[in-house]
Amino acid sequence: MATVALDEHIDYYYTSTDDSEKIDYQLQQLSSVLNAIKPKDALMLKLKYEDGLLVSQIGSQLNLKESAV
Repeated sequence: MATVALDEHIDYYYTSTDDSEKIDYQLQQLSSVLNAIKPKDALMLKLKYEDGLLVSQIGSQLNLKESAV
């Protein structure tokens, strides 16, 4: 199984070598977007989609109302 590191904290895994160019492109795009948005917004996305936290949990961790998450 191959990995592509977007930063020092996250490794993204993929298995198909046929789609590796497409996946590399998508990971580059994702990395670009995460670097272009505010760090707090990127953190919220990572907490939601990588850590699987609920919006209410993210709000509690960041001292935000759910509507602000």
